[in-house]
Amino acid sequence: MPQPPPFFGTMKSRLLLLCLLALTACTSPGPQARIRISGGEKVLVFLKTGKVEGWENDRVKVGVARLMVNPEKKNCVYQLGLEFAPGALPASISVEDVSDEKPVLILADEKPEVANLRWIKVSDVVDIDAESLKWMHDIDDSFRIYRFNVTMKDGQKITLLNAAIYLNYFKAGLMQALKPAETK
Repeated sequence: MPQPPPFFGTMKSRLLLLCLLALTACTSPGPQARIRISGGEKVLVFLKTGKVEGWENDRVKVGVARLMVNPEKKNCVYQLGLEFAPGALPASISVEDVSDEKPVLILADEKPEVANLRWIKVSDVVDIDAESLKWMHDIDDSFRIYRFNVTMKDGQKITLLNAAIYLNYFKAGLMQALKPAETK
């Protein structure tokens, strides 16, 4: 009686298949999400890194884009930073939150100072109850997309997008910390 063919061929072919599957897992970009931004465009966000597909540049990249909260004062600031290639000098930088229907200007720097190839700034203080931060009061995870508009000294205009993810348990803990202390 003839033998049925092996399930995945020989032992060598099974080992090769397992190696290919392992390599595929190592090189996969990780979890991704399509997120709609101001203007209706959908962008692909790599959730591990916050990078947005198709919005990279070899002269400048986003170093930091995050909201920092002060529960005692019930306010926030944005910490924003860019990293520049040697010789790349910005003439102006503006940053917007483009996560909702209308973009919200977070910061505009008409005379950016770069030190050690880095620009880093903190925005003006934003009240936790401001309209632009109403998403902080939602129970769900929040994806925020920040648009960096950079005009270089040579006149080139560069736009970068970067994402930040604010998880529901972070927001719940923050809202708990913002509640006034109960008196007994």
